[in-house]
Amino acid sequence: MERKVYLVRHGKPDLGEKEGKVYLGRKDVPLLWSDREHFLLLGQFFHRKGIHHLVSSPLLRCRQSAELVWEGMESISARKPEVDTKISHILTMQEFQEIDTGLWDGCSFAEIRQKYPEEYEKRGLHPGSYVFPAGESPRQAGLRFFEGMKKLLIETEGNLLVMAHAGVIRSFLCIIQGKQEDEMFSFSVPYGSVTELSFDGTDWRTESVGSFPSETMTEARVKEFWDICGTTERQRCHMRKTAAFAMELLNCSERGHFSKPVVQWGDTELNLYNIYYGCLLHDLKRSLGRNHEELGGQWLEERGYGRLAELVRRHNDPAILREGQPLSEEELLYYADKRVKEDLIVSVEERFAMSRSRIKDETGRYMHEKRKNAALHIEKKLRSRQAID
Repeated sequence: MERKVYLVRHGKPDLGEKEGKVYLGRKDVPLLWSDREHFLLLGQFFHRKGIHHLVSSPLLRCRQSAELVWEGMESISARKPEVDTKISHILTMQEFQEIDTGLWDGCSFAEIRQKYPEEYEKRGLHPGSYVFPAGESPRQAGLRFFEGMKKLLIETEGNLLVMAHAGVIRSFLCIIQGKQEDEMFSFSVPYGSVTELSFDGTDWRTESVGSFPSETMTEARVKEFWDICGTTERQRCHMRKTAAFAMELLNCSERGHFSKPVVQWGDTELNLYNIYYGCLLHDLKRSLGRNHEELGGQWLEERGYGRLAELVRRHNDPAILREGQPLSEEELLYYADKRVKEDLIVSVEERFAMSRSRIKDETGRYMHEKRKNAALHIEKKLRSRQAID
């Protein structure tokens, strides 16, 4: 039977007054407490994933991150006694510790570059095989992690959530994907990100690397993204209204964090987090004009929000229409966007009549009509079946 293994990188470590990038290995530092909410939200996400065992590196920054994930899981069980998290304790395994960076542990890149310029250059040329002075190489750490994972899979059943470190996660991925050890930095594994793997008893399959579930998005982070991307107030108002309208279409009064994250629509499930935050981000790059859909999607994908990136990329694409198929998240976002002009709800006919006069060429008129027809077909789906809790 295939098993799921989720590798989660711990949150940002509290390095005190240390500035710049640091070689952090076995040095035991706590979690930066500002990451608390993220891991609680991850716990609420993972409670639906059928996790049977929560395993952590023994280092403090991992244990604290794992405890917050467990707390998030337990918060769901407290509200819904019928939900069983299946986890009775957090297991720690020495094999999942970070790479032993030896004499460099806790030192900044700038310090090492100044004190050991030749060694620093060697490490840069061969990051996967370089053995840290009085420590180990990433390759050695990856093999250690691999052996620990084999042991864990033999001794347990069901799906696993492992809280670990970027270095050993990257090295482990090189091993199971057959990559050269010096390719480890081809994998982006941000703090708090999730790497999803499947194991069938013989082979590993990588589902995603370094991603963030939509459930971990927050309105504060949306605002941060808007600020970074220069999203105008006019665009923000449109996206807020689009998100609110989408929730109304699903008979959902909640905003942002949902007690029930999935709505059943006929035979399909719609993830409220995907829809709500997709709506709040779909015009993220609208200020750049043409191709803002692709630019916004690419920007989100680079930051690990793969599912939201897909929705943003396709929010203006009539090809998302699936006639005769259940309503999709893409279709709902597309339709909500087409029903909101600025921050006013209008009919499909009104919305497209407003924009038709600006189109001058035949190709543009053809696509305009295609987009309108897609919206009208989605409207029929919405009228034919109501969302049920």
